Amino acid sequence: MEGRYIVPALKRKEETRDVERESWDELRRRINGLVNKVNTNNLRHVVLELLEENLIRGRGLLCRSCIKSQIASPLFSDVIAALISVVNSRIPLVGDLLLRRLVLQFRKTYNDRNDKPRLLAVVRFLAHLVNQRVVHETVALELVVKLLVEPTGDSVEVAVVLVTECGAMLQEASRRALNLIFDSFRRILHEGDLEYRSRCLIESLVALRRISFKGHPAIRPELDLLVDSEEQVTHDISFLDVIDPESSLDVFKTDSAFQQNENKYELLKKEIFGEQDKGLEEEDDEDNEAEDRAIQDDTETDLVNLRRTIYQTI
Repeated sequence: MEGRYIVPALKRKEETRDVERESWDELRRRINGLVNKVNTNNLRHVVLELLEENLIRGRGLLCRSCIKSQIASPLFSDVIAALISVVNSRIPLVGDLLLRRLVLQFRKTYNDRNDKPRLLAVVRFLAHLVNQRVVHETVALELVVKLLVEPTGDSVEVAVVLVTECGAMLQEASRRALNLIFDSFRRILHEGDLEYRSRCLIESLVALRRISFKGHPAIRPELDLLVDSEEQVTHDISFLDVIDPESSLDVFKTDSAFQQNENKYELLKKEIFGEQDKGLEEEDDEDNEAEDRAIQDDTETDLVNLRRTIYQTI
């Protein structure tokens, strides 16, 4: 029996699709494998391996894998946040997408009220992204406000976990935001409608603040100094925004400019690894951090003050 004749142009198209599909499947396997094995000891090595992959094409895969891994192992929240911190400083699209998806996860689990472990995991992840300055502290402020507007035993517990995880960072970088948060806690304490366990959680948090969140550093020393402050890109979002999770990024689709985009990422990699030589693999220049941070804060003062005023009114 003779084989079916295939028009050469169609054959080339099918072969190209097969190549793209194989590349996508390998990208997914590599990203999932690296995220699943990351820990404190191999973090720098895993970051370097991840950046070898096309994380622009695979940013949806990376965000999905990080969220899945973090929810399965919440104790690794700070490790995965540190990984994202480095990737985000080179490819800010990743941090932006991850924040949007986490906010949507929060909305879903908060409204569901039947999956507190997942809600706690999402909040922990957001808190450590705030610590790493991938996410702006106003996101943490908005989270607490939402949780405490109509406090329940569960919402108070989640809010306490959030502040426990990122309180040290807020105390250093945004004392006004932290004061506003604790004003909310004091308000619901004075209203006297809380169950005993919730009151104990809040009182323990107040005591923890008095000792400057001892035992809960913003960033553990072994996860610090991975990103220069001037390289970090901090993302902000409002929970009132219409948010697109870009779910289509998680599934394979052909790209008419596949090879051109692969070549572009190869050029980006050369730029990234040039920076890595001066960043990840050398000592950071700590003297400029405070000045750089102050400059960044000044550029966002109007936005931040507006949002804080709104929530203070609430």
